Amino acid sequence: MKKALRLTTTFSLAALMAFSSLISPVVAAYGLSETQPVNAVTDVTSTDDGVATRGDDSNGSDAAGDQSLIGGDVEVLDSEGQDKSGGYSEVEQHADSVDSSFQYVYLAYPSLSSGTDQVIAFATPNDSDVLSSATLYYVSTNGVRGSVDTSAAAGNSAAFIFGANLNANTYFLTSISYSLQGDEAEHEIDLSGRDYSFTVVEASTSSEGTSVYYADEDGNAVEAQTIQQALECADSPDGVSTYAARSARNVSVIALDAGHGGSDPGAQGNGKSEADLTWKIVAACKNKLEAYGFKVVLAREQYGNYSGNDFLYRVQRCIDQGAQAFVSFHINSGSSAAHGAEVYAPTANGTDYTQVSVELANKVMNNLAAMGLSYRGVFQMQVGDEFAVIRCAREQGIPGILIEHGFISNSGDVANYFSDDGCRRLGEADAAAIIAQFPKSSWYSGSLTVKKNARHIDLATKFSGGNPTNACYMVKSSSGRVDWVQGYDQHNNSWTGSFDLDAEYGVFQVEAYVTCDGETFRVDSKSFGDNRASTNAAISGNIVDVTSSNWAVDPDYVSYEVISPSGTSYWFSGCKSGNEWGCQFNLDDLDSLFGKTTVRPWCTLNGASAFPCGSTNYEFERPDVSLSLSDEGGSLSATASGLKPAPSNACLQVVAPSGAERWYQLYRQADGSWTGAAPAAADLGEFGEYRATVWATYGSKSRGWASRSCLIKSGFHKIMSSGTSNQEKMVSAFVRSGFSFPSNVYTKFGAASIEDFVSIIAEEAAYEGVDPYVVFAQAMVETGWLKFGGQVQPDQCNFAGIGALDGGASGAFFNSFGNDSVRMGIRAQVQHLKAYASFGPLNRECVDPRFYLVKRGSATTVGELSGKWASDLDYGNKISKVILSIK
Repeated sequence: MKKALRLTTTFSLAALMAFSSLISPVVAAYGLSETQPVNAVTDVTSTDDGVATRGDDSNGSDAAGDQSLIGGDVEVLDSEGQDKSGGYSEVEQHADSVDSSFQYVYLAYPSLSSGTDQVIAFATPNDSDVLSSATLYYVSTNGVRGSVDTSAAAGNSAAFIFGANLNANTYFLTSISYSLQGDEAEHEIDLSGRDYSFTVVEASTSSEGTSVYYADEDGNAVEAQTIQQALECADSPDGVSTYAARSARNVSVIALDAGHGGSDPGAQGNGKSEADLTWKIVAACKNKLEAYGFKVVLAREQYGNYSGNDFLYRVQRCIDQGAQAFVSFHINSGSSAAHGAEVYAPTANGTDYTQVSVELANKVMNNLAAMGLSYRGVFQMQVGDEFAVIRCAREQGIPGILIEHGFISNSGDVANYFSDDGCRRLGEADAAAIIAQFPKSSWYSGSLTVKKNARHIDLATKFSGGNPTNACYMVKSSSGRVDWVQGYDQHNNSWTGSFDLDAEYGVFQVEAYVTCDGETFRVDSKSFGDNRASTNAAISGNIVDVTSSNWAVDPDYVSYEVISPSGTSYWFSGCKSGNEWGCQFNLDDLDSLFGKTTVRPWCTLNGASAFPCGSTNYEFERPDVSLSLSDEGGSLSATASGLKPAPSNACLQVVAPSGAERWYQLYRQADGSWTGAAPAAADLGEFGEYRATVWATYGSKSRGWASRSCLIKSGFHKIMSSGTSNQEKMVSAFVRSGFSFPSNVYTKFGAASIEDFVSIIAEEAAYEGVDPYVVFAQAMVETGWLKFGGQVQPDQCNFAGIGALDGGASGAFFNSFGNDSVRMGIRAQVQHLKAYASFGPLNRECVDPRFYLVKRGSATTVGELSGKWASDLDYGNKISKVILSIK
C-alpha cells in the first residue's frame, strides 16, 4: 500500500516558539523550512510512488522515500524498494511515521555533549487542541528509565528541555502522555516502535576529572590516566606509562569512496551519471580536507577498471593504506518526486567507532540540510541488514558512513546541486562535517603522568597521532599563579619535564600542550595536591596513636596508610580533633611487628585525589633473647634476658622426653629479665632431657624466642640433708594420692592422723640429719601410701620393709612400743638410711635391727638405693618421683 503524507507544521511550531524562547534550539536545528526530517510527516494525502535504487548495497539496491514541498506543506511518499534479493527498503523501515495520534515529534540534537540540554517538541493531532500538561518518557540502552514534564506549551504544541544531567549513553523515546483542557481523558503516544533516539557523549575524551593513582618504587603516589595505565606504570621501572591507545575519535587519515566507477556508472538520470558526480564531490572534499591537514586515501581513482562487486573490497583496500575512517559518497535515485539527502551509519552499539559513525552522519546530514537539501534523516542500520561498506567498516572497527547527496531522478536536486559548482559545495560541506568531527585537536592524543617525589615533580607525556616539534606544561597553583615548564623530547613518542615546588601548597593543575604542524593543542591535564604536616606515632601497650598537625593547608579528609615491616599496607580512617588529624590502630592489626613500620597520612584537598603528606616511622628491634636453665632437684630454674621492648607477658614451655608438655609463668625482674621455676619432673613424672622455650607476648600475638635443653636425672636426691622441710607439702602430697590415713590402726600406736605421722617423720629425720622428704617418699613407696598389701602388715609399724625379704619374710616388728610404736618404726627407717648415706654415728639409741649389716656410706642418694635397699633397680626413681610430687 502506498501512503502520501501531508502536514502543515510550520505554523504550529512558529506559534510555539513565539510563546517561549526555550524552543529556539529547534529553529537552529531545522530552520522551520522545507528541510524537515522525514520522521515529522504524519498525514496521508497522496499516492505518488517513488522507487530508489543503489548498486553497492550488499543486497544490490536500496530504497528511499519521496519527499517534495507543496505550498508550504511537506508531502512525502513512502516507496517500495527493489533489489536483487527482492523487497528491501531501508527508508520505508525508518521513515514510516504515519500516526494519527500526533502531528510531529522533533529532536533538536541527534547527538549532544554531556551537560547540554536536549530540546524535543511535539504536537497533538488537532490544531484546535490546547494542552494542559504533557510528560515525555525515555529509556537508555542499559535499561534506565526516566521522564520529564513539558517545559513550554502553546496551543497543541509543547517542548521538553532536559538532559544536562544525563550520563553518556543512547536514549530512546518510548511514549508521550498528555491531557487537554476541557478533556479529563489522558492520551498516550506510543513511540516504542520508532527510532526516536539521541545520544549523549562525553564533553571531553581526555582523562580530565578522572584520577587514578599508583605507587611507584619509592612509595610515591603518581596519578595515571586510566586503570590500565596505572597497572602498566606500577610494573614499569621508571614509572612512566607506555599506554597510548588511539580511539575512533583520533582520526587524521580519512578514506573517501566515490561510489561506483569503472564499469559501474551507478544511477543515471537527467543527463547525469552517479559515478561522475560522486567523483566530483569527492575531489572537492579531498581538496578541503588536505588543505586542513588530513591525509586522504581514495577508494578508487577517477578512471579505472573496477568490477561490479568492487565495493566489497574498498574498505579493506583503504585500511591497508592507513585509513582510520571511511566515507562513501552516493547519489540517490527514485521517482521524479523523490528529493533530498539522507545518511546511513551502523547502529550505535556502545563501541566508540559506531558512536562516532552516528555523530559524523548527523553532522553531514545537518550540513547538507543547511545547503537546502531536504532532510530525509540519519538511519542506523541493523547488523545483518547493512550496506556492504558500512558492514566492512564496522567489522574492521573504524567509523564508516554512506551519504546519499540527493536524487539524480529529481530535476530540482540536479539543477541545484549537481552542477560542477554544486558538487564542489556538496564536497566542501561534507569536508566541513568531517573536520568538525575530527578536528586537529583530536588527532594528537596524549597521556600525562605526574610523579611526585617530596617537592620534586616529574612530568611525562606519551603522544600518538603525530610528531610533535615541541611540548610544554602549564602549571597553575591554588593561588592562581601560572608557570610554564619546558618539555624535552625523549625520542620515543614521549616528552618529559620537571620542576620543584616552592613555598606554595594546595592543588596544582597541570596541562600538557603539544605543537604539531605549526599548531599547539592541549592534549591532557592532571591535578595533584601538595600539603605539609608533622606526623608522630606513640605506642602505649598494644595501641599506636598517630597524630598529624601543623598542616600547611587544612585537609578535607585524611586517611592513614600503615606499611608493616613485611611491606603489607593497612588503611585506617582519620579523625579530626581541632587542627589535628589522627588515627589509632592495634599492633594486632598488622601481620608483622619487628622491624620498621611506616605511617603515611594521605590527604584529600579541595577536590584533588588523595596524596601522601610525609611519613613517620617506628621500629621494634627483634629481641636477642637468651635462656639459661638449671636443674634444681628436678625443678628447672629458668632465666630469660634480652626481651626488648618489654613484652606484655612471658612464659616457659617445657617438653618432657616423651613429648608431653607443660607451661609455666615467668616473672619480670627489675633488670628486665624474666625468671621462674618449672617443677617439670614432678609434674610430668619423667626423667631425661627436657626442652624449654621462652615465649613472649607482643600485642596479643605470642611467639617462641629462645630454647634450651636440660637433663633431669633420676635419683639425684641426697639422703642426708640439713635443709628445712615443709610438713604441709607432705600432707598435701598424701591427700592428693587419694588414699585415706589408717587411723584405726595407728591411733593406738601414736599417730591418729596423717599430720601426726608427718610430724613424727620431720622430728626423727632432724635428729639424724636425714632429708624428711626422702623418709616420707620411701615410706609411701614401700607401703603403697600406707595401704601395705605385701609381706609387711600395717600393725608391724615397719614403714620401710626393714628385714622383709623377697622370699617371704615379713620383716621387723616395732609395735611393742605402745604409743611410741609409729615413732620407733620411723626411727629405725631413719637410722637405716643414715647407715647407707654416711659414716657418722647415730644420735639416738639404735633401734634398727639391721643397722650394722649395712656397708656404711654406700648409697648417698636415693638413686643408689636401687639394688641395695631393694632388689628393684627402679627403686630410687620411684622414691624420686614421690619427692618431686612433694615439692
